[in-house]
Amino acid sequence: MKRIIIADIKTQEIGGKVYGHYVPVAKNYLEIFKEEAHIKVAAGPIFSKYFDNNEILKLPYNNSSDRFIEKVKTFINAIALFWKGIGKTIILQQSTTVTSFVAIALFYWWTGKLFLIQYNTAGVSSKLKRVIYSLAKYKINGFIVPNERVGKAYDRPYCIVTDYIKTKTCNQVIPYKERKWDFGIIGTIFRDKGVIEAIEFLATKNCKVIVAGNIAEPELVEPFENLKRKFPNIEFKIGYIDDTTFQALIRKCRYCVLNYRGTYFDRSSGVVLDIIFNHTPVIGTNCTALKMVKEDGLGIVYTDISELNIEEILSEINYNKYISAIDEYCIKQKIFKNNLINFVGV
Repeated sequence: MKRIIIADIKTQEIGGKVYGHYVPVAKNYLEIFKEEAHIKVAAGPIFSKYFDNNEILKLPYNNSSDRFIEKVKTFINAIALFWKGIGKTIILQQSTTVTSFVAIALFYWWTGKLFLIQYNTAGVSSKLKRVIYSLAKYKINGFIVPNERVGKAYDRPYCIVTDYIKTKTCNQVIPYKERKWDFGIIGTIFRDKGVIEAIEFLATKNCKVIVAGNIAEPELVEPFENLKRKFPNIEFKIGYIDDTTFQALIRKCRYCVLNYRGTYFDRSSGVVLDIIFNHTPVIGTNCTALKMVKEDGLGIVYTDISELNIEEILSEINYNKYISAIDEYCIKQKIFKNNLINFVGV
């Protein structure tokens, strides 16, 4: 059988935890390829918290910042990965795009196959970055991307899939009347997620709302303290939430709100899939990250959150329409799985 490594050479650790979608994507790829190949996860020591010993290829370091010494650690992890990956297929998660390209240019010598998971065009967004990428370009067999625009930007073979691919049947869907909150804003909190603006809008409506997640940008801590005092009708769970709690909260909301802006107009977002795969409709900004919500009718997209008609949204008939669309979308995931397996060449 083919041997595959799904890798994260940066392995960013914050307070003893790994944030973002690097662990869920690695678990997802283990599930996708487990019957097709021998697959391992290569990452720093912190990943041992999330995987069994027989699933891990340990790289030397975790990283905790973007300082120069941390980039050196990333290069050492890359060297270790490329050594462990001799004769194997490496699927590299792009947690540090430019650093990855430099590492590939310097240390990878066509010893197997190399595919990169790339979510946006940031790696070629300037002349300097394009020069760096050109040094690594022809060592890369292909890119795994969320859309055609990102694939074309790197001018190599590419495969379009969702950020991760549904492989398991969803738990029983919680009926509309048994869901605890009307709206949820769930996940790590960044300014570009437009959470503050969404809270201010929903707080004035006669509905039940929960906000749950870790604040990732220090400058948002004080504004959130002010929001908690100003809107006691909003339920806040601020802080790290584990994956089990994360999914449980999503499933107890009738809708989840993603009031995206800024960088989300040029990238995909795994949180959208977290919500959809837990059979909850999405309400959010009409942007690249929510493209499938608009195209497949998985919820509502808007130009500005003030456009929303809350009474109409909370119609059980409309809600059930979105749930049916989510059922159909989950069936389509089999196509993405097969395309990915064929692209990697298993």
